[in-house]
Amino acid sequence: MLRSTFAKRAPSSPTPSPDLAAAFPCPEGWYCLAASNEVASSRLITRRLAGEDAVIYRLRDGSPKAIRPYCPHLGAHLGVGGRVEGDHLVCPFHHFAFAPDGDCVRTGYGASVPRARLTVLPAREQNGLLWVWYSHQDSPPAWEPLDIPTPEGVASAPRWVSADFNSHAQMVIENFIDLGHLGALHQAACTVITSPAFDGVDFTARYQLARRWVGGRTLTSETSVYGRALGAGVVIARLGNSVQVLAALLPVPTDPGRVRLRLLTMVSICAPLFPGGRATRIPLKILANALNQGALWSTAKDVAKDIPVWHYSRYEPRPRLAKGDGPIGPLRRWASQFYPAPEGGADGAVLDPGTGQRGGSSGDGS
Repeated sequence: MLRSTFAKRAPSSPTPSPDLAAAFPCPEGWYCLAASNEVASSRLITRRLAGEDAVIYRLRDGSPKAIRPYCPHLGAHLGVGGRVEGDHLVCPFHHFAFAPDGDCVRTGYGASVPRARLTVLPAREQNGLLWVWYSHQDSPPAWEPLDIPTPEGVASAPRWVSADFNSHAQMVIENFIDLGHLGALHQAACTVITSPAFDGVDFTARYQLARRWVGGRTLTSETSVYGRALGAGVVIARLGNSVQVLAALLPVPTDPGRVRLRLLTMVSICAPLFPGGRATRIPLKILANALNQGALWSTAKDVAKDIPVWHYSRYEPRPRLAKGDGPIGPLRRWASQFYPAPEGGADGAVLDPGTGQRGGSSGDGS
């Protein structure tokens, strides 16, 4: 029910704003295309990334592989009817077989092997998530995926939901430092503990958030925010000394102007829940899983408020910002490193993803 409700918040209009699709090519980086348990041994799955399909499977030792889907022989889609034989991926059309490095090693009828090769995409598996690298020029990974650790203490199993809508990964990541929308859209009072900072491909911040809950009680949490490039942002909220909630937003640019957003949550119990160290009779793992069900519901309900805004927004390359908005300008200048340089662009100059121009400010006044 939650998965269906979350997905339904994505409006049905399928056509992205033309300026949005034109403003943003797919940024370079790692994108979470699946959970580990979605890719069983000998099974192929197909996911969208940057306007193309990616086919994901496992080798005999369990390590993940990702490829662009088309057989170089006669163009069959390997994700439709293809199969895994040992470490070889076999095309359904003529049974051409391909090794893990992409080279064709066998035809289906004993003929000499042609010089044919699949396009292999770098893939990683970390903490139950499968990541695939996208690069504008098929360059090797320049950094590793963000490590999303299991929270300290007795942790729940992760839970997640996903939704597809018109937007872009950068607009999702901007939410992590858009302080002004927290009160207006989410009814949360935000106090900055540590201002957002951008270092290499990473960003970090710390906030104190206060929200009024059922019964008029105000719940205050110290919240750490961090992310890597434009494919992952994580919030860790500490509720008192006992409970920690982790929420990860993992946007994937699937097609121009379209994004698939995965929301993942985990809860950990890191201290006694009751005064005086008294314990509950419920096993902590079961309790953490129950709390995580509530955490996913609450977080998904929150993010569902953002989805219609993202879906119908146009990108403003030169927004008229006000005090209290948060560092939109610094984030956009930081994000420019993940986009391709326009032809003839000056090395090291700032790329405005909204205009495709270099050398000027982002027009945001920050």
